[in-house]
Amino acid sequence: MRKCHIAGLAVVGACALVSATAVAERPFFNPQFHVQQRYNYNSLYAYGCEDSSDGFACWDLSSQGTLFGDTPVQFVRLNESVLAGSVYTLRSLVCLVSADTIEVAPAARAARFEALIDIAADGCETGGNSLDYSTDEYGPPPEFPNSVSIRVLLSDPFATNSSTSIGRASTKEGARDNYHCNVDSAYMYEDASAEFNGSSKFVANSDGHRNRCSSVSKP
Repeated sequence: MRKCHIAGLAVVGACALVSATAVAERPFFNPQFHVQQRYNYNSLYAYGCEDSSDGFACWDLSSQGTLFGDTPVQFVRLNESVLAGSVYTLRSLVCLVSADTIEVAPAARAARFEALIDIAADGCETGGNSLDYSTDEYGPPPEFPNSVSIRVLLSDPFATNSSTSIGRASTKEGARDNYHCNVDSAYMYEDASAEFNGSSKFVANSDGHRNRCSSVSKP
């Protein structure tokens, strides 16, 4: 009879793989022979444009964060485009940020992104270009400051959508998986504000999403 050693103890029979991310929920199977996992996902998107005397200025921000087990991955992308006279500039940055920078409430009724980003320390990538239409000359865009403060607050959505999915999967070898997902989305938040480095921005539209999934698998 096959034996396995787990934490110094001999277990007769099949080995049990128990996830470190197990959740305190009633298991579908014998708790010694199942793997439980949880997957969380949050995202928000917002954009706006404002006219000026000689052009316009637009921006859009998106942030997505996932938590699979104990591993969070969170990033933010900011794009800015400006037309001032004959010069058009576009610049962007993408940064990894800490998991607590984004929150989406149940049913996605509200969403928040707030971070102070250190361009050098947070592994950001920047890009863009500028074009002077009067001379057809290209050049680099204005550089972002060394630190960028971003704060976006969203609430009171015009429309929401929520759904729940429950499923089961199995193989002929006997492996089984049960999953449960709740998905919430909200669109066109009517109470919306954005601020970059202390400067308020007009928010034309925004949306937020919140997924909560869990699964229990038997190898």
